Amino acid sequence: MSATKKRKIDDEGRVFNSELCAKYFVVPHNQGVVCLICQSTIAVIKEYNVKRNYSRKHSSQFDKIVGHARVDKIEHFKNPLKNNKVFLPLTRRTQNC
Repeated sequence: MSATKKRKIDDEGRVFNSELCAKYFVVPHNQGVVCLICQSTIAVIKEYNVKRNYSRKHSSQFDKIVGHARVDKIEHFKNPLKNNKVFLPLTRRTQNC
């Protein structure tokens, strides 16, 4: 019998796609992604996971914001992060905001 190695997410070498920021209000942080709206950490950088967080929690509120207003809103959420790097959570939060 041959021993097969279990596939690990860390070995896939996923990188942050900057389009996710504009679509789903997320930014890269450490090894994962952080939602700018609720500050929850999404550990695996997959569009499905990021989209699921956005659609379940924030889409009803932020889907109507488009164009330049959306970019302004993203910058508004990013400003506290620029001023204070400790603002981001260091541990993974639960599903509740």
